Amino acid sequence: MPRLAAAAPAAALAEAVVYYGDQSLPKEPRTAFLVLMRKVGGSLAAKSDAGLIADARLVCTDLGNDKKSGAILSMLNARNLDAFDSHLMVLLAAQYRCQSHINRATQPMVTALNQSSATN
Repeated sequence: MPRLAAAAPAAALAEAVVYYGDQSLPKEPRTAFLVLMRKVGGSLAAKSDAGLIADARLVCTDLGNDKKSGAILSMLNARNLDAFDSHLMVLLAAQYRCQSHINRATQPMVTALNQSSATN
């Protein structure tokens, strides 16, 4: 059976798509971001609002400074997020906290999908 994509990036992208445009989310981006973090569960739901906002701020700063995705994911891992939650944090932080960086945030997922399809 062919492998579709690297598990964590593909799963995070799928999760983000499920919640994208959720009409039940608050209209204010910061509040929507926090509500969404509670909906996805796992270690993200267990973090405090301040911790989630701090993680998102770090992600947005790193994206703005053109840090490589591996460095951003390593930073989030050091902040006690697993691979899936780290990828999801990058996607949702960009979507709700720094939309000008959404293309940089999605690039690792696109790369993972492209590499996977090239090897199948």
